[in-house]
Amino acid sequence: MIEYAFIIAMIVNAINVCFWEGMIFQKIGDWMENQYPTLWKPIGGCIACMSPWWGGLLCLIFGWPALSIIIAMGINVLILRWTPKED
Repeated sequence: MIEYAFIIAMIVNAINVCFWEGMIFQKIGDWMENQYPTLWKPIGGCIACMSPWWGGLLCLIFGWPALSIIIAMGINVLILRWTPKED
């Protein structure tokens, strides 16, 4: 189950990176953030918020245990806490 959680966490991080400045989906992310700020975080703006949605989809597709979603969310929260903030 830890393996699945780690896979989910890394996939969520990879999706999030695609929306960063200069990346392939930056314009979509900017548009979503301005037009639909409530939906933006679970779709691509916050790795902790994204985990249940993208993780749920992955668990449905691959038949992984649902508890791995919560573990992946915890992994992503730790990543957020340890990432230095930009000034």
